[in-house]
Amino acid sequence: MLVLLADTRKKLLWLWLGFTAFIMLLFFLQTLAGKYEDIESKAWGWVFAHLLPTLLLLFAAV
Repeated sequence: MLVLLADTRKKLLWLWLGFTAFIMLLFFLQTLAGKYEDIESKAWGWVFAHLLPTLLLLFAAV
């Protein structure tokens, strides 16, 4: 069975979007619960620095 590269890219994008949404929701709930009360900006900066480059690259590829 032949799988097109474009289809694989779309599947990978949806997979990353799903995991990113879950991680962001979990992180948001932890922030609301006060887990990062003194370092909220550092924590959110770390999350964005690790998730956004990959997502932007995937959006550009699709």
